[in-house]
Amino acid sequence: MKATSLKSELRKWVVFDINIKVSPEDTNKIKSLYQSGESIFTIAKKFNVHPSTVCEHLEKSGTRRRSLKEAGILASEKGRLPNKHEIPKSSKKLTREKAYILGVMCGDGYLNRTNNDSYQVALQAIDKDFVIEFAKCIEKIYRIVPSVRKIKTDIPNWNDKWQARICSKEIYNDILDYALFGKYEWKIPGIIFNSSKNIKYSFLKGFFDSEGSVDKSKKIVAVSVNELGINEVAILLLSIGIRSNIKEVTNVVDNRRRQFFINITGREFIELYNQKINFSIKRKQTKLNNMIKNYKLRVTPHQDVEKLKSKMIELRNKGWSYQKISNELRLSISTVWRNIKK
Repeated sequence: MKATSLKSELRKWVVFDINIKVSPEDTNKIKSLYQSGESIFTIAKKFNVHPSTVCEHLEKSGTRRRSLKEAGILASEKGRLPNKHEIPKSSKKLTREKAYILGVMCGDGYLNRTNNDSYQVALQAIDKDFVIEFAKCIEKIYRIVPSVRKIKTDIPNWNDKWQARICSKEIYNDILDYALFGKYEWKIPGIIFNSSKNIKYSFLKGFFDSEGSVDKSKKIVAVSVNELGINEVAILLLSIGIRSNIKEVTNVVDNRRRQFFINITGREFIELYNQKINFSIKRKQTKLNNMIKNYKLRVTPHQDVEKLKSKMIELRNKGWSYQKISNELRLSISTVWRNIKK
């Protein structure tokens, strides 16, 4: 078989649909194809599924996965070794998918240059849907499919993780062109602040998919050890109309490391987050939906209530009911009643 260029091969690829499943009977077929020398990606194409689905079936059948070295040797023997990957010119455009990637890189995503000059862009997380979303964005922007695999842990009470990874110096450098990334050094790329609201929404979705959670005390929370970075997130949220606050906590257990929590509270801002940003992670989105559904009281900062006092009185003098004023000004009915009575 002749070695084909990556560019020509990629024309045949489409974004995989993670919702397509294969039957249990196909597990043996997948095992047989893999053991005959087929790659995970070529098998995925034949079954029109995501490569991670193929990995799951290989795991179910007890099939040992080839190491990277073994896969490279086999690819060379089979003539599957592609030429150097050149990222398409379209990848330079800041789209929602690329903004999402940059948001993830400020969170759980990472760049890694190994000792033997392998340039890696990767994400590890316990949520498969999150890792798949990241992989799909990489594929759409750079026209190359990342490897997706499950990483089992031997540590008791720890969850297994999923990993999406691509080895490409060109992609590595393209992402670094936007900003520095790293646990303590990351900062929001300046171009994000100057972009449309849709780009900001997507960047924030990537960041909160990584670092965010839905707290029982009716708030959306994200945490980082990077004080500058978390303050930039607060500024970006404010630019799209979402008010937040930051709390510093010292973790005594972990060598007194400082952590910074950004909190989004108040039904108005939580609902806006849900409408414009939300989560790609199903378990987090379900928690958010339930919180909004059960949120009975609209919490509004005191300074905002003070600004609305004259408007409350004006509407009440026009004969409006407390309930109608509450709906109009997006305040709890008790807040309206209390302030007018004063």
